[in-house]
Amino acid sequence: MTDVTGSVFISYRRSPARAKGDEEALQVRNALRDRGVPTWRDLDDLKPVPTNNDLIATITSEATAGAVLLVSPEVEKSQMIRVVEAPNILERFRQGDGFFIKPVLIDLHYSDVDRVLGLAGVFQPIRNFDIHRIESKSLDADDAREIANAVLKQRLEAIRAHHPNQAVSIGLYSRRSPSAEGLTLCHDVTPYFTNRDALPLAYAKIEAALFDAASALAATDNRISVVARGNAALPLGVLFGAVYSPFVFDLVWKQSAPWGELENWSIKSDVAQVATTVHYAEDDLTSEDLLLAVSINAVVDYAAAEYVAAANLSPRAMISIGLADGPLKRGETITPQQGLKIAHDALDAARTLKDRLRMKRANLHLFLSCPLALAVLIGQDLNTFGQCFVYEHFSERTPAYARVHGFSPSSFTYELR
Repeated sequence: MTDVTGSVFISYRRSPARAKGDEEALQVRNALRDRGVPTWRDLDDLKPVPTNNDLIATITSEATAGAVLLVSPEVEKSQMIRVVEAPNILERFRQGDGFFIKPVLIDLHYSDVDRVLGLAGVFQPIRNFDIHRIESKSLDADDAREIANAVLKQRLEAIRAHHPNQAVSIGLYSRRSPSAEGLTLCHDVTPYFTNRDALPLAYAKIEAALFDAASALAATDNRISVVARGNAALPLGVLFGAVYSPFVFDLVWKQSAPWGELENWSIKSDVAQVATTVHYAEDDLTSEDLLLAVSINAVVDYAAAEYVAAANLSPRAMISIGLADGPLKRGETITPQQGLKIAHDALDAARTLKDRLRMKRANLHLFLSCPLALAVLIGQDLNTFGQCFVYEHFSERTPAYARVHGFSPSSFTYELR
């Protein structure tokens, strides 16, 4: 029985016969991985020259949920694809247990595909599948995104058919590579990061991938229950929460407590009283920027002020919220209910100030030191603000904070089923 949450096999013609083959497969792999779909590609998961038995074992494994077939003219001379990969992939599909295929034609007409694949298409013609056709000579990043989104749709349809009443399970990881086993979607974005440093445009790519995944989920039903977990940077937690809007998704974040137990954090939880302090400091009367500093694990006010001075940022006002007894000490924690109260207090303070100062747009700059789950909750409650900017902390640098991304919460709207 196919594990419909398993990996997607990528079949492609390798160089030197097709010089761009490795690069094309890599682009598809990256687009799938970013959107939460685990992949299997020979250069990632096998020795440099895999044997027939290696490939057959992977294709026929229950842990392989589907396959992408990149079919270019050079495939006609590949016995590995025509005799080994394609026939076994088609045999898996014929079993009818959830395994899916996404054929992609590169510089080929529909009428050519069965000829190029040879005997593989005799009993199950590839041309009868939902084919993605690329007219140009090679596949680019935009093509890879379209292919990944089509595969994502097929994956979600298979999972929904096999597990109709289960909540969607999602992982988000930038700190360490996870196991994707059993997850509906596993966003492993660790390749974009070296410690806390992100590659150029990493956050923009991650935002697009998260939005594509959430859009595909939203298209499956009118209300989606999501259970998420992960080990990610706080700015990513905010972005994830914003993408998974509470108007469409019932999101529960699984947060590890100091004693190892997983706790459920949700914007729909009850709140519990927790003593906090809130301070305001007004500045530039013409600015549309608000700065919000949330100090739960450590005090961030001074580092945030240091950034403001260094970056010549002129906020209309700065809001600081923290625990009345100071930051948490080693081994201490806050409950999910207290976390929700802190999120409400922080954003209510920002909205009250926004209204009092009659700000039209109110761009919000977020400086956080808190549990990842709290960052997710804050991200879910940003809908009345304009642009939101998130900052990463680098303790060894001056200033210690750096802006890593900006996004508009109102842009995350979805077409429901």
